[in-house]
Amino acid sequence: MTKRLHRTIAALAAGTALTGALALGAVPSYAAGQPNVSCGTLTGSDSTAAASLNQVLTGKLRNGAMTAYRFSCARAIVDAVRARGLPDQLAVIAVTTAITESVLENNPNQIDLDSVGLFQQRASWGSTSDRLNPAISTNLFLNRLLNLYPNNAWQNKQVGVVCQSVQVSNYPDRYQVEAADAQRIVNAVGAASTTPPDPLSLPAGTLVKSAAGPDVKVMIAGAGLPVAASDVTADHYDLSRIVLVDDAAFRSLPGVPPAGTVVLDQSGSDASRYVVVDGAALPVSGSDWTGDGYSTRPALGVPTSWLQGARQGVLSSGLVVSAQSGSDPSRYVMVDGAALPISGAEWTANGYDSRPLMGVPTDWLHAAAARTPGSGTVVKNISGTDPSVYVMLAGAALPVSGAEWTANGYDTRPLMGVPGTWLQGAVAKSPADGTAVMNQSGSDPSRYVMVAGAALPISGAEWTADGYDTRPLMGAPGTWLQGAVAKSPANGTVVKNVSGTDPSVYVMAGGAAVPLSGGDFTALGYDQRPLQSVPGTWEQAAVARPAPAQGTLLLSPDNATVWLVTADGRKKALTAADFGPGKYSLADVVKVPTAYTAKLPTTA
Repeated sequence: MTKRLHRTIAALAAGTALTGALALGAVPSYAAGQPNVSCGTLTGSDSTAAASLNQVLTGKLRNGAMTAYRFSCARAIVDAVRARGLPDQLAVIAVTTAITESVLENNPNQIDLDSVGLFQQRASWGSTSDRLNPAISTNLFLNRLLNLYPNNAWQNKQVGVVCQSVQVSNYPDRYQVEAADAQRIVNAVGAASTTPPDPLSLPAGTLVKSAAGPDVKVMIAGAGLPVAASDVTADHYDLSRIVLVDDAAFRSLPGVPPAGTVVLDQSGSDASRYVVVDGAALPVSGSDWTGDGYSTRPALGVPTSWLQGARQGVLSSGLVVSAQSGSDPSRYVMVDGAALPISGAEWTANGYDSRPLMGVPTDWLHAAAARTPGSGTVVKNISGTDPSVYVMLAGAALPVSGAEWTANGYDTRPLMGVPGTWLQGAVAKSPADGTAVMNQSGSDPSRYVMVAGAALPISGAEWTADGYDTRPLMGAPGTWLQGAVAKSPANGTVVKNVSGTDPSVYVMAGGAAVPLSGGDFTALGYDQRPLQSVPGTWEQAAVARPAPAQGTLLLSPDNATVWLVTADGRKKALTAADFGPGKYSLADVVKVPTAYTAKLPTTA
């Protein structure tokens, strides 16, 4: 690493002279706060080797400076090099660097900017824990060295030159003078061990495999992600750098990086960034990249094939999430891919506060909150205060009777607990307009289309001629379906024949389809409403109704009188006194053409 002026100042402040013996290689003092981090268990052999080396070392570690601890750190470096099957000359280069940078002390104190560890690696090299792990920090050093010197070009370079290429120090001449001592230390470590390395000791991006099989994985944040044959060329993986690891450790590697890991496509063909949550890769938008703080985390390249699968992942039902940005205090529970809001009271009363709260990208959360659990998902109030069970269908929660629970096979599906407040809203909804439904039991072959809360029958001819057969056909509880079939589309719904053979447009009023002329369509404001397509057979029957249902309120543009349709199909004028709390509401009034109200007989 580059040695900055403030290290010199720190040394002077500690009373350390930078001339004379120390300038020639005496051991510097790292007196800042924390003790050195262990490089592994000390053994009697470490003490013996250190004592022997103190008779021959000539550089910084001369005059009895080698200790059992320092030798254990050198041993950890050598073991990491040998574990990868690399030659001992690379161990000499690595130990030379560590002598020069830290005198073989795994120093956690940030003496030189944010540098720590045996190699005094900056924060850009990896996390603090990785840089203080002897095996991982050594592998970080080796990875950079091998990238700088492809095809073993380092073999033709002087040790000090290679060290400087990796470290980019302000003092390039300080490495070579330690090379002879590094060779002595590597020799003292002894013969290479035949024990394969633990893959968890290797840094992110290292390719690993077991000798027992052909599978290759890449290490990403402690997980081993499979590398497919299609990934090798596209993702630029160099199979000559595979590290053979312990078979049991290889097979037990997690297949998913920890939650919060930021990843991107190793191939570089997709610049999108993702965050791993519950095994799924959630997209991070441009605004979330900085707003949610993901830009402060390292973005790790992962195999293209793995990322494609992870992008299709769905967060587990029951997982509790919130916006990573913290700008929105709302909390949600995931159910079948949808984020359902949890009220403040439900957060504690329903035990959601006892679950881990996962931060997710804000924009992704907004999209998930706009979704509803998939059709066919069976839900109930998580509080347990309501034993009712419902099945989701096109955004609505439809009640399932006790008999239907078993007869229709709902009892074979997972039963999802959902927040009661959300459930109340879902129960109040109707399936989305245009949804094709039939009785889940299969006992009734009739098919229906949902329009404004009503299930309208579809004839056999219309099923194919009008394209209903191209839509998913959803099974609905029979009891609920009976009620929906008995309904008419909500008053004020604007409809036309789905076949397109009839250009006429109608407005629904008390079950009757009231015809609208072109002028009426705009003058009465119906051109501002959605135009719903309905089966022609049903429409003909609705048009043929002589009058709207009893209780329907009508208003035509010829005057301000609101008419009440009576039981016998007549109309009765209402006054202002008829409206108000507990009385009729102006919100229920349907605007119809003057000609339509004129044809209804008036009653006193």
